[in-house]
Amino acid sequence: MPSARFYNEGVHGITLYDGTPPQKITLTSNPYDWFEASFFYTNIQDRPYCNEASDPVCQQDYKDKGFNFRFRLKEEGVFPAIAIGINDIAGTGYYGSEY
Repeated sequence: MPSARFYNEGVHGITLYDGTPPQKITLTSNPYDWFEASFFYTNIQDRPYCNEASDPVCQQDYKDKGFNFRFRLKEEGVFPAIAIGINDIAGTGYYGSEY
């Protein structure tokens, strides 16, 4: 669930998720306290990479990658924080959304 809360400036992180069907790794960076960027790579098990059964490349699971960006417009105070962002830029759009 996207939120408008940000980590402090200079915080970097890595997330590993080993679920069924998705397996996902995400690298996240907060170069500023108002900007967050992340890159993800995912393997979706039991979903074919392509539909050509005779092609050995199609024997692997479906792969996806993309970038996420988020900008804070207003800090939390009396009223909630406000942020704008976009998910899954340059990917297949499988995880795409905006907020």
